[in-house]
Amino acid sequence: MNSPRDRVLEWFLGLSEDEEMCLTKIVMRLQGMVASMARLPTFRRRFGNLGKMLYAEAVQAIASDNSMGVVIPVKGSKEAE
Repeated sequence: MNSPRDRVLEWFLGLSEDEEMCLTKIVMRLQGMVASMARLPTFRRRFGNLGKMLYAEAVQAIASDNSMGVVIPVKGSKEAE
């Protein structure tokens, strides 16, 4: 039993029932914490969502302006000058 894996296995086999129950609870708690952290939005996801929302609002604003008969100037056209 030279490897660390063997030592860990030996340690687990030598646990009392109370120690085993305590370790099980700790492991379950850690698994729950890791699972909930994985669901937290990351900066990249938030930034992507912000871009999508801004794009959707811009498209909606353009569509509502066009429905009211407003002409939206395009860069390079005579109306934009």
